[in-house]
Amino acid sequence: NAASCSQADVQSAINSAASGDTVIVPAGNCTWTAAAWTASVSIPSSKKIVLLGAGMDSTVITVAVADTVIDMTTSGSRVTGFGFVGGGMILVDGDGWRIDHCKFYNTSFANSIRARGTRDGLHPTGLIDNNSFHNGRVTVVLGAMLYERNWQHQVWAKPLNLGSTDN
Repeated sequence: NAASCSQADVQSAINSAASGDTVIVPAGNCTWTAAAWTASVSIPSSKKIVLLGAGMDSTVITVAVADTVIDMTTSGSRVTGFGFVGGGMILVDGDGWRIDHCKFYNTSFANSIRARGTRDGLHPTGLIDNNSFHNGRVTVVLGAMLYERNWQHQVWAKPLNLGSTDN
């Protein structure tokens, strides 16, 4: 369990967790910050965990800068039960991840979730469900090397495969 919803306490709980653990973040209103091009909180690729807030209106994270609030890397983790205010974005790659039951309230139109494919020829696969977005969007992008091959368009041309890991 994280001692509070503070950025330091949540990162400490993530660092202490083992793959398969659930990190429980208590209710509260906290402000997280990040330096340019870094995340406020990061889940290592080697840990598949559940990051569980107390509910989208109970564990509310205000983001001081419109940047990445949680970097899920290629961990295949789940983030659920958080409210994000101010323009923070969850960044994810890899397979088997889930982002659900979160609220994204951006003060100006911004990315709320970015599924970023950095693996050559492989698109991120996961589930985004039961979220609420205000002035936000979900984007799927691929790394610069992949743009040169026009692979970024393939993800949109694939069948939906509703109910599968591809949707």
